[in-house]
Amino acid sequence: MFKKLDVSIGELKLTDLRGPQSADYGPFREYKIKNLDYLIEEVNKHINFSINPTDVNITSIVHPGSLAHKDHWPVVLNYYFNPSNDVTYWWEQTQNFIEDEPAGATNYKLSNLKEIGSFVAQKNDLYLLNTKVVHSVSIRKTSAPRFILKFGWEHGTFDEILNSITPRYANW
Repeated sequence: MFKKLDVSIGELKLTDLRGPQSADYGPFREYKIKNLDYLIEEVNKHINFSINPTDVNITSIVHPGSLAHKDHWPVVLNYYFNPSNDVTYWWEQTQNFIEDEPAGATNYKLSNLKEIGSFVAQKNDLYLLNTKVVHSVSIRKTSAPRFILKFGWEHGTFDEILNSITPRYANW
């Protein structure tokens, strides 16, 4: 469902990468990459993708966060610029009931779910996420917006994408 990668891609600067807003989903906003050549150059110093991401963007999340949902992307790799010390939860369905289906995501009622895992990302962490598993993000009112560099794959399983990401240095 998720794995913290024991590799760094350096300390990227949000101001060097965040371009114009491309989507608005309430507490979620997506931004285009302002300087894709810079991003590719910096990331390629540290890791290699043998299966290239389908899309890369900057995503921000503000209070209250996200409902329990599944994304339309099966796998994403998140680099956390500012994780806000808020929690990402993973859930298992206890009943087969879908609450709502907005474009691109499927939402679920927490009363129909059981928590099966969680993590709190730190600045510059990389987490690979299986976003076909129900998950949610809780953002406190007092938290600054959470900014993430998101690499998304439309095709491939969690394990295939995990095995396709290799560091350019040290032990994996």
